[in-house]
Amino acid sequence: MSLARLAATRLLRPFAWPTTLAPSPPPLMALFSAAASDLTGKNCAACEGGLPTLTADEVHTLLPAIPDWSLVQSDGPDAPPSYLRRLFRAKNFAKALAVCQALGDVAESEGHHPDLHLTSYNRLAVHISTHSVQGLTENDFILAAKIDALDLSPYLSKRPPSP
Repeated sequence: MSLARLAATRLLRPFAWPTTLAPSPPPLMALFSAAASDLTGKNCAACEGGLPTLTADEVHTLLPAIPDWSLVQSDGPDAPPSYLRRLFRAKNFAKALAVCQALGDVAESEGHHPDLHLTSYNRLAVHISTHSVQGLTENDFILAAKIDALDLSPYLSKRPPSP
């Protein structure tokens, strides 16, 4: 029997998983992905020093939405958060520069600019904070989420970045 005849007689159909057997995501993970999509759906607000800084509780509530980022605090454990940090390891120098350009394009479109540090020929550290208020605002989390949404896989090494 030919392939066309099998398809016509419905003996050859693409397999589809039953929707009743599909596992549902854990509620906590669903909450994190919802928070991340909420952030990527927003735009950075114009800031000339008028945005309020986030409280420590607000920062810790938003952090799970950007799991690849770490919170770097200023002097001492009781000091307010200073900035968000993410490390990248590119495949080579040219691809590290391409990552910088991609991050710069997102930052420029949002009007919110991170500090980009090419710390080695293929290592990049990204620091995000709102300079005008000397702390963290929702803009920082929005930009981090939009950076996370970029497909940088053609540029990044499979080896994890080292601190």
